This record gives sequence, structure tokens and C-alpha cells, in this order.
Amino acid sequence: MKKQIIRIARFQAVLLTAAVFVAGCVQIPAEPEKNPASGGEYDRSAALQCADAVLRAFQEKNMNC
Repeated sequence: MKKQIIRIARFQAVLLTAAVFVAGCVQIPAEPEKNPASGGEYDRSAALQCADAVLRAFQEKNMNC
């Protein structure tokens, strides 16, 4: 019984490790993709634009945003 529990624990550990390594294998593009609908400009999401605005306000110590 004890050996069976150890085998199950090992299997779960191996399965978890494999899942973490597979999830970490994401291909990152060399440069951002261009959006053809915006005339070749880089495609930036609204969340990224908002984060840039907050960062700029923080760097300029502008608390009126």
C-alpha cells in the first residue's frame, strides 16, 4: 500500500513537472507584428496603451490622471 502511494506521488510530480516545462515553451516573436489595417503601424492593445499612459504619469509624477 505504501509503495503504491509513493508511485502515485512520483507520477503526479513527473506530470506536474512536464506540464510546467511544456507551458514554458512559448515562442516569442522577434519583433511585434504589424497591423495591416492601421497602415503598417504596430498593433498595440488598449490595455498596453493604458499601461503606457499610467507609467508616463508615474514617471512625470502627474497624479491628476
